[in-house]
Amino acid sequence: MREPPETVAGLVAEAINAAFGEAPAEDTSVPYVDPLALARELRGVRADLDARMERVTASIQASAAELRKEAVVPADVPTMAFGELFDQLIDVLETIGGGPAEDVRGRAEGPVSVVCAPGPRLLSLSVAARAMGGGSGQLGELVVAAVNAALDDLEAGQLRRREESGAGSEQVMARIDELRELSVLRMRAYAQGVAALMAGIQPRA
Repeated sequence: MREPPETVAGLVAEAINAAFGEAPAEDTSVPYVDPLALARELRGVRADLDARMERVTASIQASAAELRKEAVVPADVPTMAFGELFDQLIDVLETIGGGPAEDVRGRAEGPVSVVCAPGPRLLSLSVAARAMGGGSGQLGELVVAAVNAALDDLEAGQLRRREESGAGSEQVMARIDELRELSVLRMRAYAQGVAALMAGIQPRA
């Protein structure tokens, strides 16, 4: 090959970034849900449910006060606060929605050295003079191997970053399972509280 390594590296890097840009788009047949947008919606839902629960509790308390004129009614009126459940779910969604850190890099060193960024984007590619000796076929193999190694390193780095921030898939699923169990327990406790209130109403002697 007659071109100097720097020229070859520039041409190859340009071609690779063009190929990245022409990569097929994600499957649009599956609707994409933005976790951060969903978290914002849930904040509004939480506020609405809290307001509704306050009205329900006030109504039960008013009914209990009226019943006490003619019957013995337990003093405790069950309540259910949605805040903690929603706050934890919102936290999970915001953690997921944080997305890949833009400062993570994937690197490969050797006769062909590559640095990749999320996107993916090729930030740099350098070709050592010794990589030019085997002809264009061998150089192509070295470039492909280096780019793939850098992309693998980038993926591993993003996975480590997600796990460090608590957004790893296993961590997220564990938190969702905890929330599911907690919500069932809260609903069960509320239903039992209402049942106990009703059972505790006794006519005055």
